[in-house]
Amino acid sequence: MALLEKNISLIGASIAIETIVTPAIPNEYYPISAIRSVNATYSPSLQAVGGVYPYPSMLMIDIYFFDPSMQRLSFDIQSIANQAGWTANLAGLNQAMVDINGWITTANSLAPSGSATSANQVLEIAALNSIKDNTNDALGGEGTEYIFGTGVVTGKTYRYLVVNADATFTTLTGSVTADLKATLGITTNTVTKGMIIRGLNNENITDVTLATGSVVGVL
Repeated sequence: MALLEKNISLIGASIAIETIVTPAIPNEYYPISAIRSVNATYSPSLQAVGGVYPYPSMLMIDIYFFDPSMQRLSFDIQSIANQAGWTANLAGLNQAMVDINGWITTANSLAPSGSATSANQVLEIAALNSIKDNTNDALGGEGTEYIFGTGVVTGKTYRYLVVNADATFTTLTGSVTADLKATLGITTNTVTKGMIIRGLNNENITDVTLATGSVVGVL
């Protein structure tokens, strides 16, 4: 059974969520200035491993806030009805990240001049720190390693990678899958900053060689 469909858009300086349901319920609003970080998670072929997820794959956006009392905003882009570019694949997830970061930039332009550090600047600064601060989240984690440059990184047991700056990969190997690049469909694609890359069936990522960008490996 699919999730309830939603519309998402930028209204003023807030992200607005409209749940498509009868009778209608009030929209939810999330101020851009409250956003600490935006992450994306791609997990293919969930049904192939006996999952009960309502879609064949997971294409999640997670938005975290500075205020710990604010629950993170999470949604699968496959449940979004009004964003035609958010297609049900990795390219669509990349587009969602681009669009949301664009909304943040637009909202920042509405802020009074001379204001404090903008939300977009905060995202830049917090992109790496937010991962280090949250390694004990639902995905697990016992530490992080920063990977940049084109050198070969081998013999690792990363649970997942977080893209710190838009990245392309020369090699990406799992503990089971020899060519994760091909399996995940990122052989020639640029993976957008903030996305989370996981192996299949909870396998570790063992070897990483970057062509461009940087990532954080979570152990």
